[in-house]
Amino acid sequence: MLTNIALMAFLLAQSTTGQVVIDATDPATTHSTIGAAGGVVDRYSPPAALLPLRITLKSCELLGKKLSVKMEIVNVGRVDQELPLSMDQALVHSKTSTGRRTSFISLSEDTSSSRAATQGGVVLFSSREYKSSQVTIVPGAILTVALITDDHNFRPKADVKTKVFFQENAIRDGVYMRSGPTASVASSNSLVMKAGQCTITEN
Repeated sequence: MLTNIALMAFLLAQSTTGQVVIDATDPATTHSTIGAAGGVVDRYSPPAALLPLRITLKSCELLGKKLSVKMEIVNVGRVDQELPLSMDQALVHSKTSTGRRTSFISLSEDTSSSRAATQGGVVLFSSREYKSSQVTIVPGAILTVALITDDHNFRPKADVKTKVFFQENAIRDGVYMRSGPTASVASSNSLVMKAGQCTITEN
C-alpha cells in the first residue's frame, strides 16, 4: 500500500502531461495525404465507443486570419490514452506502418440537432513506428493543446456557439480498412465569434 507521501507524489506526477501545438497553417507540418480519413470502413467493427476524455476550452484569440484555440484534454479513464499528432499522413500511414490511428478535431455548432454544421477542423495521424506522431495521456493527466487554424480550415459563423469535438478510428495492420469512428467527445464549453473577437462561454 502506498504511503501518504508516495500517494501524493504519484498524484502529482499524473496531474499534467504538458502542452502540444497543432498548427494547421504551417506548410512544414502539413504534407501530402492519401485520403482525408484513410481506409475503407469495416462494417463488422464494434459499436462506437465514447473515449474517456474531458475537453475544456481555456482561451481563443484571433491572430489576423488565424485563430488560436487553447484547450485542456483530461484522461478521465483508467488506462492510457494515445492521441495522434502528425499531419503527415503519407509518412506516418505508410503500408508497412502498424498501429495506425486517425483522429479528428473539429469545430461544430453547439446544437442538439444531428445536422449541426461542421465549421472546420484538422485530421491527425499516428503509428507505432513514429513515436513523435502521438502523445500519451495517463489516467488523470491533463494535456494542454493549442490548435492554430485559419479561414481555410475554419469558417466561423458570427454569434454562433461553437464546440470542439474529438473522435478517432484505427486502421488494421497490413490492410487499409478502418474501424468505425468513436463517438464524438464534445468540449464542455463553447467559443463565440462576435465583432471580430473570440470569447469562451460556459454552457
